[in-house]
Amino acid sequence: MSPARGHTKIGYALYFYSYSSWVGRVIYMENLYVMPEFRGKGIGKALMSKVAQLGLAADCTQLHFTVLDGNKSSLNFYFSQGCLNLTGKMSYQFMCCEGKALERLAQP
Repeated sequence: MSPARGHTKIGYALYFYSYSSWVGRVIYMENLYVMPEFRGKGIGKALMSKVAQLGLAADCTQLHFTVLDGNKSSLNFYFSQGCLNLTGKMSYQFMCCEGKALERLAQP
């Protein structure tokens, strides 16, 4: 189907609600994606704006997300929206436990 007819998905924002013991309710944007040929047309901004609207409507105080180090275009986009890079500023380390380590951790 043609994008002009509104039947083609050209991007998405995947998000969920969470809670921070420091700031209360937050919304976490797990993924923001726009197909390459549609980038630079305001679609990413519109998607992120909608996530922010949903967060504010749910009394969230912050929008959290991560960005790969090498993804300079995304970093520049987020900075242009007024977002802050907290890496190193808050002494956070992003951690993951998966596979066998997760199974071991689950043992009583």
